[in-house]
Amino acid sequence: MSCILQNYNRPPVMALAIPIAVKFLHRGNKELCRNMSNYLSLAAITKADLLADHTEVIVKSILQGNTMLLRVLPAVYEKQPQPINRHLTELLALMSQLEQPEQYHLLRLLHVAAKKKQLE
Repeated sequence: MSCILQNYNRPPVMALAIPIAVKFLHRGNKELCRNMSNYLSLAAITKADLLADHTEVIVKSILQGNTMLLRVLPAVYEKQPQPINRHLTELLALMSQLEQPEQYHLLRLLHVAAKKKQLE
């Protein structure tokens, strides 16, 4: 799986791999979940729209403790804000438990959400 996901800069490959990678977020194996989170984060850098259909699963994984995925949410928010908005209060409640890098990503998400709200 990691060989396939290392092609994060190739959208056709990622379009096939991301739905499978997302399924591994809830398999209970922390190492596998961590690896998938890293690859999904790389995919979000180049093709966040491929992750948009999986926003609800990603948010639920974060709320279950996979805070590494917080870095994905600011990029995905533009494409799929509704699932994130539904859980924004729960995500914000995590702030005191997060390490500084995760806090930064959550603050970036809040900034993107506030900016979008302001434009509406």
